[in-house]
Amino acid sequence: MSEPREGTLPAGTPSARVHEHAAAEGWTLAADVPRTVGGPRYWSWQVGEGDGDGYVTLIEDHRTGLRLVEAEPEAFAERLAGELGLETLEALLERARTASAALDRMRAVQALAFRQFGLARKAAVGAPEDPDHPGCALLADDVRLLEVFERALDDPARGVRRAGVDGLVNSLWTGSLEILRRRRDDLPEFEEFIDGRLNGEFPRLEKKPA
Repeated sequence: MSEPREGTLPAGTPSARVHEHAAAEGWTLAADVPRTVGGPRYWSWQVGEGDGDGYVTLIEDHRTGLRLVEAEPEAFAERLAGELGLETLEALLERARTASAALDRMRAVQALAFRQFGLARKAAVGAPEDPDHPGCALLADDVRLLEVFERALDDPARGVRRAGVDGLVNSLWTGSLEILRRRRDDLPEFEEFIDGRLNGEFPRLEKKPA
């Protein structure tokens, strides 16, 4: 099975956009899972595509209003990305670094913070076992995202700084802890939030076979 392709709906685009597309294309709803304390709301559809079957999953982040779409097979996913105007990881990274408007930078950093969980789960597949935490995956840091989150800490806009802190505090990459320790005293407005992560148990992913 190929890796699912994913993209983020443009900011302000409601989940109804995907539901309307599903109805028009005749997708079959396979799952409708309500939001829980530990997880986001999501929907999954089965999609008949040529000689094989595919799927689409829509995941909502209730904290930021962001919506992530995953799909496969690859050819179908690429077409769907164009039809829905999905934003790629590369586009979000570029906007987080270079957008002139603070709101655009904040939304890009928020979207990357949301998408890091899926990236970490994929990285856990076939990753070596953490010798200090048996049964858990030893993940290599995704330096692209960690660099964006740290860069956001120096942004003149508070909302962008908060998005960067959120990305680091909720990260599954251990490099985030080093950044938080090093930058904690530079961010007195977020000290309590940062200390909650530094003094708490770091979340880890179960090792998955390739």
